[in-house]
Amino acid sequence: MIFENIKLKYKKIYHQVQIEYFQTRKPNLFEFILIQIILDHPEKDKSISEILKKDFNISETTIFNKTFAELKKIKIIKENIANSVEFIVSKSNSSFESPIKGFSIDESIKTGFIKENYVISQETKNKRFYISYDFLNDDLNFLMSNSEKGFNSSYEFEIERKINKNIEKKLFLELLRKFLNKNGEWFSQDDILKNVFFDNENVNDLNLVRLSNENNFVIAEKLINLEISSDSRIKILSEEKSILNYFEGNPQLKKELYISVIQQYQKKVREIFEPKRGEIDFEIFDSKILNYENLPVYDASEILLINNDDYFAEDKVLNFKKITRNVKYIIIYNSKANNSFQEVKDGKMIFYLNQLSDYTLNNSTISFLNFESGFTNFAFIESDLVDLDIKVPFFQKILNSESDQKNMLSNISVGLSRTFSKCLDIKEYGRSVNLFKILETLNQLDIALEVIREKLQENILEGSIFTEFGKILKHSVSEKTFQKYEEILIKILFDICNSKNYLNFPRIISNYKIINSNLFKKYLLETSCVFDIEKLIQIDLVLQEMDIDLWKFNIFGSLKVFSEYFFENKRLEITKHHQVKSNIFQSHYEFFKDFLIMNSYFYKKQYDEAAQIYLNVFSNMKSIFKNFKNIKYDFESYFILISNLMSSYYRDYDLYLELKISANIKLPIWKIRYDSIQKYNDISKRLNANMPTEFQNAPLEFKVAYLCEFKGEKSFVEQLLDKNTKNIDDIILDIYSRK
Repeated sequence: MIFENIKLKYKKIYHQVQIEYFQTRKPNLFEFILIQIILDHPEKDKSISEILKKDFNISETTIFNKTFAELKKIKIIKENIANSVEFIVSKSNSSFESPIKGFSIDESIKTGFIKENYVISQETKNKRFYISYDFLNDDLNFLMSNSEKGFNSSYEFEIERKINKNIEKKLFLELLRKFLNKNGEWFSQDDILKNVFFDNENVNDLNLVRLSNENNFVIAEKLINLEISSDSRIKILSEEKSILNYFEGNPQLKKELYISVIQQYQKKVREIFEPKRGEIDFEIFDSKILNYENLPVYDASEILLINNDDYFAEDKVLNFKKITRNVKYIIIYNSKANNSFQEVKDGKMIFYLNQLSDYTLNNSTISFLNFESGFTNFAFIESDLVDLDIKVPFFQKILNSESDQKNMLSNISVGLSRTFSKCLDIKEYGRSVNLFKILETLNQLDIALEVIREKLQENILEGSIFTEFGKILKHSVSEKTFQKYEEILIKILFDICNSKNYLNFPRIISNYKIINSNLFKKYLLETSCVFDIEKLIQIDLVLQEMDIDLWKFNIFGSLKVFSEYFFENKRLEITKHHQVKSNIFQSHYEFFKDFLIMNSYFYKKQYDEAAQIYLNVFSNMKSIFKNFKNIKYDFESYFILISNLMSSYYRDYDLYLELKISANIKLPIWKIRYDSIQKYNDISKRLNANMPTEFQNAPLEFKVAYLCEFKGEKSFVEQLLDKNTKNIDDIILDIYSRK
């Protein structure tokens, strides 16, 4: 285990050193000309201005005048007292215009110029810097500044030690000489060192230079690391051997360093985690130990699991970004928060589970779950350090088997499913959806759906679970997952439909809005329940909301039930029939209604009126026939019912026609009817070749509809008709609708 970035703070000696020196320099061109004129020009009675104009042909002398004044100011050019009277009576008040014999040059400058050493001294200068002593490195240096580099660190240790160091003046001056030589660009060749001061004392007055960090110091910093081995031994890690040597020579200080860093670490980590208590099975651990800052970062992990037994404050463990930043879901197990099921904090979904009976998880403090590599578990424990009376807490990875992995997933899934069930019970549907999603993330969708199945069975009459929960779930999971959820509901609904309580089915489905209408229709078509016509109307009003046409597909044998109802009762006393939107239902309704009217006319011997209304009956039959192709279940019973209905009318009407034709056979109109009846019978007999035995007595139009619409054998029917044969519809209408 490594403790990184430990900052050592100590007082590094810094004393101020100051040198005083004369700075010299070469004159510039204007200074040089002026000094040479005063020194060497033979015509002493002339002024500088006159000499410049005559000898140098310079009439613009402003810059010379200014330079002359500056040289006088620093006393390089001086006025001769002996010639002061002449100066006073000269023709100009400007000395620049006075004879040059009234001026002289500073003797040291004059001597230099005579020797062709052309330099001029300007002023006394000072430079300040520092002498520093670093006792950790036993390093003595002159430095330009007294600033020290700072470091960011995780831990700090301050070496509180008073240091006094005396050095001989000779060594001090030798180090200073080397320092000044190293920084030779500060001085010119002709600068002259005048004095050296140490803390404002002239070094010439000192026998020893005394260094101390009592009052003259700057806090210096160095970084080191500490390492604790798996056998609980600790040592310092540093690339600076002098630091290692220093602590080796100060064993008590080294011990204080170890204890200080470990205490700082304890304070940090114990604000978050609490070490395992009781007997610990060390055989389950990997040998490598880790501090909480060196825990591996599992970027690919989907879920973080935290043992509530091993931390003090939830907020602090959740704010430990190293372990939480890359996960979407956090599961806190062995939770003490009995009223909490699921929360969202900082964008993370957090789930709370009560006590888990899982050996590996209970020995773990934190665990990461990645669906490719499985669970990675760490326990937070503590151990005594060798030769130190202190315990150090650390993390160790737990070794787990494939069996352990399966058990952990199973126990977590069971815990989540129980919480999921509780949330549904108290109608916390938002949290329930999040629990559903994490179970799906754990590849435990079947467990989540089983909970749903149980809850729906318990509350199927109410419908609120599906309505509220399903509404949120639809927008939270994939379409495929939502279809699986709906299929659970649909199966339960049809379990009821196929049970003794099937009569409750219309009321129950009215509580639900099924999204997957195709799947619902599939189950509807496979269900053999029988309802009366009023119940079917109730069911249809619900199915209309799902765009499912109960009548079009003969669901629950609805067309058969409707036909039986009419066949047996010969009346249409159906409430809410006007609310049914199905065209197929309305075609049947109109067919039955017009049949009643037609039949009534016939028995009242109002034959012309019966023939007239037959046109409506026939038109509705044609609409009914077009729907034959959509009926996949119980077609036979339905077909026989409606065909028998028309056959009953045709039998009576055919007797009526037989009498009329016998009496009027010579009349052309009745001869046409007779011929149509012969064709009708002939075609009907030939069609029987492809008709089931039970359908062979059906009216001709029913046979044609069966073969063309239901069986798809239109070509067979067309082959039976020769070119001179009328359209079958015309034949039928000639017989039954002619007045």
